[in-house]
Amino acid sequence: MLTSIRDRATGWIAWAIVILITIPFALWGINSYFEGGVNVNVAEFDGEEIDYQTYQRAIYSERDRMRQVYGSNATAELLSGEVLGRQVINRLVNDVLLQRDARDRGYRISDAQLAEAIRNEPSFQSEQGFSRELYERILQFSGYSPSEFESVQRNNAATQQVQTGFIESILPINSTVEDLIQLLRQRRTGEYAIVEPSTFLSEIEITDNEIRAEYEENQAIYVDEEKIRIDYIELAPSDFAVNFVPTQETLRQIYDAEAQQFREEEQRLVRHILLEGSAGDNTAAIDQASELIYRLNNGEDFAHLASEFSADIGSASQGGDLGWISRGATVPSFESVAFTLSEGEISEPVESEFGVHIIRVDEIQAEKAKPFEEVRDELAEQAIRNQAEIEMFEIAEEMRNVAFEQPDSLDAASDLSGLKIKVSDWFSRTQGSGISSHSSVRNAAFSATVLEDGFNSDLIALEDGRQVLLRKREHRPSETLSFDFVKAEISEKLLFEKSAAKAQEFAENLLTQLTDGADWNSTIDDYGLQTRPVPGRTGNEGDQDSAEVASYVYAWEKPGVDGISYGGGPISQGRFAMFRITGVVEGDVESASVDEQNNLRNIMQLRFGAGLFESYLNQLRDGIDVSINDELL
Repeated sequence: MLTSIRDRATGWIAWAIVILITIPFALWGINSYFEGGVNVNVAEFDGEEIDYQTYQRAIYSERDRMRQVYGSNATAELLSGEVLGRQVINRLVNDVLLQRDARDRGYRISDAQLAEAIRNEPSFQSEQGFSRELYERILQFSGYSPSEFESVQRNNAATQQVQTGFIESILPINSTVEDLIQLLRQRRTGEYAIVEPSTFLSEIEITDNEIRAEYEENQAIYVDEEKIRIDYIELAPSDFAVNFVPTQETLRQIYDAEAQQFREEEQRLVRHILLEGSAGDNTAAIDQASELIYRLNNGEDFAHLASEFSADIGSASQGGDLGWISRGATVPSFESVAFTLSEGEISEPVESEFGVHIIRVDEIQAEKAKPFEEVRDELAEQAIRNQAEIEMFEIAEEMRNVAFEQPDSLDAASDLSGLKIKVSDWFSRTQGSGISSHSSVRNAAFSATVLEDGFNSDLIALEDGRQVLLRKREHRPSETLSFDFVKAEISEKLLFEKSAAKAQEFAENLLTQLTDGADWNSTIDDYGLQTRPVPGRTGNEGDQDSAEVASYVYAWEKPGVDGISYGGGPISQGRFAMFRITGVVEGDVESASVDEQNNLRNIMQLRFGAGLFESYLNQLRDGIDVSINDELL
């Protein structure tokens, strides 16, 4: 079947979409236990039923969605168990109630609209356009008949009309959008200092009695972790399509389909003069910029003025030259102007978080496509990767089936694939090496299915494109470590906790003194602390301390009538950050582009609309009693 689908699904895009929308073969294995009998209901409510087949389809669809969203963080526990089952049933109940209410309210999608939506779906396109045969084959592969799929799409379209109606009924108020811009672009001025726990180590003594008490009270912490070894089969894309040589036609298809990937972005050769504001006030800098622009427009040399006046030390010595830049390389306010200027044109004053800029574009290289021959090798590599993924997907699905049908051994999967069964080193739930360095492998190995039931795992997708099938080889339960073995560790832990508590107590006392009127600079100097300017809302790039401090600074109350407020809080490694805020500059609404404002407006509309829609759903669920067959979860 896989081969026949491949023959019809010409082009790598079609294959990629087929893979994404496919419901795993394991669904068929499960369904086989129910064929020939009455379809069991998983849930019943208000005269409605959810049968097992519908539930299983939704489970596998939800797992696929979660794998795409969470990637390697999609643990085995997250993808299985009663919690997931109840979440899926809850969603299915909502779907049924929504569909019923939409039908009662007269929401419909016509046959013509449904046909047009299906005919335009990219998954069902061949080189000649919509392919009925490809459509039916993909649905069969996914476990749907055409009538079932069309019914689902018809219901989804009707409920989507309802949901869209709620969202579009929200009209964000401009003043609310402006308030949000002011908040998001708000800048706070001031300084912060960090109190280090290491300062107080000499004042702390840890007794044997304290160490013993910690050990007795928290023995559950001081254990040798539970560990496991696994047998596993590993599939890697590099093992497939080894002798595959893509045709010229295939390379052309990829080149045409991924045209945007093979384009060179527009670039601009830009100069600027940066003038710094004062305490967030750019008025003087704007006036100075206007004067310099007047001089430039009257023939003075840009490079000379940049060397004399620009506060950007790096470019000032180069006459303001920033070199070639592309979109995304500069802050939005700078970019929006730089990419609208003509060659040789000088901008009006442009404000950014760094100050006020005067921008000139010296040369423009327009966006252009890279020639086919120039990227031919890259296309060939991509075609080989695509083919390898297709071949690996075929083998993986067959292995998934046989591993499910023979859950107590990997031998059949090994024989089918020709791949050897490997053995891992011992690893715990939180640490491992080699194949167990992947959290998804560790999570699967310690899942109830593998650890307790002794069954094969499902196929596990790794971050680098590999897939793994595994089962338990040996298991070693956790055991309590002796007191002598962990004594030094406990002593170090208590020392850290006490020094961190001392640092916090010390900092809080200083903050009390400052709030009561003590001078910041004198206090900081008296205790030998180092200060730094408070960061922007998201901190400084690559500086974790500034990001933690920013989370406090921008949540803190604004300065009162005296213009200063003090605050602080614990940060990583047991340290304590204390700060003073000396000013608050609200974000400039006018500096936000139209696109930014529209994006915020859309976000607010979606958020408020979603809340309204949720209230509507709660009304539909009010008084509905759902009976669930727990044995089928």
